[in-house]
Formats: sequence, structure tokens, C-alpha cells
Amino acid sequence: MENERQPDSALYPLLRNGVLDIPSLMLRYQRDVYTTCYYMLGNEEDAKDAAQGIWERVWRKSGTYKESEGAIRTWLHTISINYCRDVLRKQRRRRSIVSMLGLQSGEYDNIVALMPSDLDLRIDLFAALQQLDVEDRSILLLRYYYNYAAVEVAHMLNIPRTTIYKRIAQAAEIARSHLRQENNDEQ
Repeated sequence: MENERQPDSALYPLLRNGVLDIPSLMLRYQRDVYTTCYYMLGNEEDAKDAAQGIWERVWRKSGTYKESEGAIRTWLHTISINYCRDVLRKQRRRRSIVSMLGLQSGEYDNIVALMPSDLDLRIDLFAALQQLDVEDRSILLLRYYYNYAAVEVAHMLNIPRTTIYKRIAQAAEIARSHLRQENNDEQ
């Protein structure tokens, strides 16, 4: 637990001969990686599978991390978001094939959210995020959940700096609109 309270700069000694100490990173960031997967993919099972795949990818790419390119946390979040994008693209392809062949399959279309907590706010937030496309979900997750600066989000997602603030505002408005609608429906 002491490791979780240290800033990212304290992780740099975890570099050993240019290779990251993956077990230490997993202890520190497993919750962040899983949470990113959960909010990006929409269900617990896919999030667990993706998190496992992400740690494998981190292990394979550990030699590519350069301290000069940013914090380890930023690097991990970038890998996590990109991995989840890949998963969603594959799911979309599968759905297209199922649809094209005229098959009935609730397996790919039924996205049931199994929340790790039963707090109403988290459920509403999750539902609002699921209304967004993958890009906007990534933007809000990195900006507001992980508190990255807008410029860092732009860099992580390869979005021009000149458009990131507009994209953040638009995504946030869509999410707020959904939250307002949910609140009105409950009353």
C-alpha cells in the first residue's frame, strides 16, 4: 500500500537495466488498468480479460518505455486505452459478420453492466459513459477520472491540441445530458 501513495517519479527507480519491474507496476496500477477496461468495455468479464492482455502487452513493450516521454502512469494508461480500442474494434467486426450472415446472437449485442459497486452515482456515470463513442469515452476517462491535463490527453490519444478542449466539452455535454435524462426518468 505504501507504494500506491508515492508519486510517479518514485517509480523511476523501478527501472532495472532498461526493463520495468512488472510485478511492482501490477501491484501499483492493477486497479487503474482494470477500471479503464471496465469503463471502456462495459462489463466485468471483458474488463478482466483485457486487463490480463494489457499486462502481457506491458511486459512485451517494457523495453520501449522512455522516462523522457512521460510518466509511467501515462504510458500504462495509453497502452490500456489502445488495447481496449482494439478489443472494441474486434467486437464491432464480429457483430458486423454476425449481422451480415443474419445470425441471432445476443452474445455480442447484450452489454449488461455488472458494477463493482451498487452506488447509484457510479451506475448513472457508467450508463452515461456507455452512451459515448469510444473516443469520447477515452477522453473523459483520462481527463476526469484519472485527472490528466487536457494537453496530456491530447498527446496520449493523438488528438490535435487545438481540438482537445472542444472534444472534452462535447463529450462532457453528452454525458451530462444522459445523466439529466436518467434523473428526469426517475422522477
